[in-house]
Order: sequence, then C-alpha cells, then structure tokens
Amino acid sequence: MPLRAPLPINFIPRPHNTLMAPPLELLPPEQDAMPLNRIAASPMPQTQALERPRARDVHVWELNLDQPPPGAVQLLDTSERTRAQRFVHDLHRNRYIAAHAGMRLILGRYLDHAPHALQFVIGPYGKPELSPSQQPCADVAPLRFNLSHSNDIALLAVSTDVAIGVDIEALRPGPVSYTHLRAHETRH
Repeated sequence: MPLRAPLPINFIPRPHNTLMAPPLELLPPEQDAMPLNRIAASPMPQTQALERPRARDVHVWELNLDQPPPGAVQLLDTSERTRAQRFVHDLHRNRYIAAHAGMRLILGRYLDHAPHALQFVIGPYGKPELSPSQQPCADVAPLRFNLSHSNDIALLAVSTDVAIGVDIEALRPGPVSYTHLRAHETRH
C-alpha cells in the first residue's frame, strides 16, 4: 500500500471515483481467532519500527484506499470485520478495510507491535484510542491518532502529547449552495 508522510500534503481536486471493485474476502467474525501460522503466512509487509513523533509534532499519513495492503482483511479485529460486512457496496467495504488495515500497519510500526494484535477502546468522547495495554511504559507519552477518509483517500494523524483530529472531505462538483448559511444567519 503506497503511503506518503509526513506534512505538508497538498491535494489536487479530482472527481469522485465510482469504479466498482471486487470484494475483499471477509472471514465470518467467529473465525477471527486465526491460527498464528495463517497470519504469518499472509503477505504482510515486513518493515522496521517508526520513530515516534516528538513533543508537539504531528505525523500525517496519506493512504490510497483503492490499493489495500496485502493481507488487509487478516489485520482487522472482530468488530472491524463485522462492520465491514455491513457495507452494501463492495467499493465502500474495500475502502473501509484498506483504511483500517493501513492504520493498523502504521500504528503497529510506531509501537513495534503486530498490526493484527493492536487493541482499541472507545475514549470518553466516542473516539477510538489505543488500549492502555498497547501503550509503552508510563514514562513515555501515549500515542494518539485520528483517522479520516473520503472517497479513495484517507489521512491518519499521529502524535504523542496531545489528542488530535484530522479531517478530509471530497470536493463535490457543481456550484456551492449558501442557502443553508443564509437561513442559519437570519435565525441569530
């Protein structure tokens, strides 16, 4: 999976990608506990650990969601696979799988953990976080991240000392409507 990082990232507007993609093979959630030899046999890239962002630094990664990493489905946990199965269209399912597999690969490199073994919890504001058991010792600031995707691109922002957010939105062709803004302005 091609990855580009860190800042700055400049995007060139492009039309919405409406290509239909063949479905990635999903295992039923009950088969989530795969034998280790099957995971090891999957063609996952072997790469060295990434240096964590320094204080007040943010690393931003761009992921191409139409090119999922090899073995993407095997990297997901049960809840991610269950959610992927609920997508109606293969294109959206594949992009979800690619985004979450790419996120796991990158975070795994920062933490020097196997991507499929990463565990997440929901934070106080409903945002996913790495489980405290995944974080390094108490002397090291926890790894913070945020994932956003739109059409065929995802952004993953990673920092260590502050909670962060990143957002990406596709440009939609056509004129911009300000009707909703005018209605909002007149009410106040």
